[in-house]
Amino acid sequence: MIDGLLRQYGVYGWWKQRQSSGEYLDNVPIRLLKVSTRAEEILIEPGYGSDDYQLILALVAIDHKDRLVFDGTEWDVLPVTKNSGFGEVAYTAVCRRVISQNV
Repeated sequence: MIDGLLRQYGVYGWWKQRQSSGEYLDNVPIRLLKVSTRAEEILIEPGYGSDDYQLILALVAIDHKDRLVFDGTEWDVLPVTKNSGFGEVAYTAVCRRVISQNV
């Protein structure tokens, strides 16, 4: 069921798995489902706006502090929730846009 939703409505992106050293592994192709949220559902941190956050669903075991790249933007993965149902395991997380540190 979830796999069907991903095939029909998902977006392609890249998964950067964070290592304990703080570095990221090479990009791995991933398919994600972007889920609509309202601003009151997300704790917005200072310096960010509601459009700097995106709720996503994936079938691979993404983890907190990994990074995802989709829609031409890089995102930090915030805490992840593992969900199971209909014989499938899915991972949901709020992602925060990476704001460039280049000056």
